Amino acid sequence: MAEIQYKGYSIILKDEIAHINGIDSLEKYDIIYSDDSEYAPTSFIGIVAETIDFKRTIGISASMGATGLHADSYIIYDDKILICCSDYIFCLHLTSLDLIWKIKADVITCFGIYMANKTIIIHGELEISCIDIKGEIKWQKSGTDIFVTNNGNTALYIEDNYIFAEDWSEKKYKFDLKGNSA
Repeated sequence: MAEIQYKGYSIILKDEIAHINGIDSLEKYDIIYSDDSEYAPTSFIGIVAETIDFKRTIGISASMGATGLHADSYIIYDDKILICCSDYIFCLHLTSLDLIWKIKADVITCFGIYMANKTIIIHGELEISCIDIKGEIKWQKSGTDIFVTNNGNTALYIEDNYIFAEDWSEKKYKFDLKGNSA
């Protein structure tokens, strides 16, 4: 669970996949934004935005690799919240929770989203992607294996405007923010 205070709004994010077991569970949401898949969701995040006189509850769901809610699964930028949910990134207006756009950012799942020098980087299982604030993919990079480590090392971090990644086979990668190998 994450709680955010923003411009007088209280915003709560909750990983709800364990609670979505039937249509009755879904009725508590004003609207659900999904990946439009025919399959049951593997990831479902409930979001509540409220003030003294306003409350809206929405859900976002997607159906590929499961993702949980953690500190690197969302960013706030320019009155928007961008959230990883399975293989998608959902961009919502932060106070109204209206969907601005959604994009499939990885073939399997998105582990994290980061902002570096006004550049949005997605740590996916199979790809590292760069998207702009309009949800357009600028570039994607794949490795020889999945971007998850088996040795306890951090699989992706950004430092001094460079992206450092390591894959399952312990191969290391370094890209600049434009996607060039460095």
